[in-house]
Amino acid sequence: MEARVARLESDVAHIRTDVADLKVDVRSLRDKLEAGFAKLAERFDSKFDALSAQSSSKFDALSAQSSSKFDALDAKFDAFRSQVDSKFDASHARFGEKFDALDAKFDAFRMRVDSKFDVLSAKDDALNAKLDALKDSISDAKVWAVLLYVTLAAGLLGVLGRAFGWI
Repeated sequence: MEARVARLESDVAHIRTDVADLKVDVRSLRDKLEAGFAKLAERFDSKFDALSAQSSSKFDALSAQSSSKFDALDAKFDAFRSQVDSKFDASHARFGEKFDALDAKFDAFRMRVDSKFDVLSAKDDALNAKLDALKDSISDAKVWAVLLYVTLAAGLLGVLGRAFGWI
């Protein structure tokens, strides 16, 4: 059994040397990977910085171009708005004059219509007075007619009474 334990000890010693060799290899591999990652990070940083500077300059150029274009567009819009405003003001003044003239004509027309209505009102008052007089004369005629009919009936009854000997 000692032979077996000696063999196991030699195998464990062999495994220990292999593990030690693996540790050294892993450490060197780790150092190489760290160096590679550092180089890669450096390259990414330099490329990103270059890209950032390039995009910043492009953005600044684009911003300057768009700003100048917007300024030109604002100037054109302001010029157009001032033209429209001046035309609107001219049209407003022209229409104001026309509306004032139309308003004056309307006032004159309204005064003429009012005077005609005043004349009609005076004629209406005269006509109402004549109609009132006509109503009075018709009511007087009705009273006269009723009295005439009563007198005629009384006369007829008197003649009939005398003819038949009632009276």
